[in-house]
Amino acid sequence: MVLTTILMFTFIAASQTTISINVADDADDCEEYILAPGGEGAGFMDMGSSDLELTTESDGEAHYVGLIFRNVTIPAGATITNAYVEFTVDEPEDCVPNLTILGAKIANMTAPFTGAFFEISSQPRTTATVAWSPGPWGDAEVGTKKQTPDIQTVIQEIIGVSGWASGNNMMIVLTDPSEVKCHQTVEAHEGAIDHADPTLAALLSVTFTAGTGVNQINTEFSSLVYPNPTEGRLFIANPSTDRFSYEIYSITGKLVTSRQHITGSATEVDMTQFAKGMYLINIITAEKTITDKLILK
Repeated sequence: MVLTTILMFTFIAASQTTISINVADDADDCEEYILAPGGEGAGFMDMGSSDLELTTESDGEAHYVGLIFRNVTIPAGATITNAYVEFTVDEPEDCVPNLTILGAKIANMTAPFTGAFFEISSQPRTTATVAWSPGPWGDAEVGTKKQTPDIQTVIQEIIGVSGWASGNNMMIVLTDPSEVKCHQTVEAHEGAIDHADPTLAALLSVTFTAGTGVNQINTEFSSLVYPNPTEGRLFIANPSTDRFSYEIYSITGKLVTSRQHITGSATEVDMTQFAKGMYLINIITAEKTITDKLILK
């Protein structure tokens, strides 16, 4: 008789947390021109506008829109379940741009923007992107809130960067790679302050799970980290043909151990001196980051 056992483990019930963060400074939302506007040169950062065009000017000049959100309290190793950016409509527009939303793949974005050329486009980009075609927006929609589609994959990739910690800053970028020369206009932080309402500035909302519930170890992960559960000594297999790294976090998001640029097919990890309980582990390759749970018994 063949018995198939599904390995299950029980731990403290999972809870979801939602955080909402508005752009908090005039210099935390900005437009960077892709082509040279008015002789300023490509890469020029428009630091003083009271609104943001998503993402061409009325004359068709294309640019990036960069949004820095400060003190993003998502612990490393969290699972993002939903995320979006919310804008306040500033002007009516009757066309529909084809936008791409991505993130700066950096653990802690420096804030604010300084105005240096190419300050948005020079940052490493997330592989994850999300398409958004907002509008048209009529007169009645001026002052209303508009949300992007779910950008969970973008946020998940950013918090998977080595060095991410709760309280770091995060940058979201919008651009329009298509040939459609139209835009939607939303409030910048300067405009929100002009209206005496900081909540009119762009808002990042993220829902995530940092705790856990009853979970099943997925098949791919169980073949990469073994034994799991472990009494302290475990092996992490290389999921790629190149180097890999790992990071192990407590459930509160504290990095407890890590190792970078490992060669070979597997590496051994000694956690015999760590407290028993649940941990979150990232296995990182050039192509992807695999995240799952590790039990120390």
